[in-house]
Amino acid sequence: MPFGALEAELFREFRTYCYEERGNSTNTVGRELGIMRTLVCHAMKEGRLSGYPFEHITIDSEPSRKELLTPEEVERIADLEIDEDSPPAEARRWFLSAYYAGGMRFSDVATLQWQHIREGRSGRPRVCYKMKKTADTVGVPLIPEAKEILGNYEEEGDDRVFPISEGIEPGDEEALHRRKCQRNSAVNRHLKELAGRAGIEKRVTFHLSRNAAAWKLYQNVGDIYKVSKFLGHSNVEQTQDYIDGFVDESRDEDFIAAMR
Repeated sequence: MPFGALEAELFREFRTYCYEERGNSTNTVGRELGIMRTLVCHAMKEGRLSGYPFEHITIDSEPSRKELLTPEEVERIADLEIDEDSPPAEARRWFLSAYYAGGMRFSDVATLQWQHIREGRSGRPRVCYKMKKTADTVGVPLIPEAKEILGNYEEEGDDRVFPISEGIEPGDEEALHRRKCQRNSAVNRHLKELAGRAGIEKRVTFHLSRNAAAWKLYQNVGDIYKVSKFLGHSNVEQTQDYIDGFVDESRDEDFIAAMR
């Protein structure tokens, strides 16, 4: 398709096609049109387009419902009886490791090395790593559940803890990125299966372990600034976004007593 064919009517027809033929949601259509608008802007900067076809095209959006997984639901997944040598069990170990370590991202779990697990000054074993997304360093003590999971892996050969990037040459960032995307997708498929078996009617993904960990920490610590440090956030607004949507029932008894 030549750049000259990128006219407003083409994008209007595409928007109609997305809604009426594909049955896409408002935000999905908006995302697709947003990608095309970015392409158009790049084409204009390079002098390939003289006009701006999106001038009179509205890109709709609506508030999306954020999926949340409660700590109780995480434990239901943890308590499922499954074959420990199966792929779903391996996916669960990675997922729970992230949760018990304060909500690690999948990219950080994939590249976690044994050298990142060491004793702190108190003598407690800790996991201390640099987050891929922000390059900030995060360190938290290993709780017994996390240490039990690590007992399934041996510190030999590859210096990475989990067999997510096995066989990839050190320094091959492109191959590592592809592998992480592939394994993350596979883990999410297994988590969907495990959630169904646990009676959880939600679209469970790996990243929800981070929200669940944030909420559990906040409920037990009660200080959003401390929780922000645990998660490696640069400001509390990020942390607030992680815990927004959870139902806080911690003061229900106080309310009931006060209303009597």
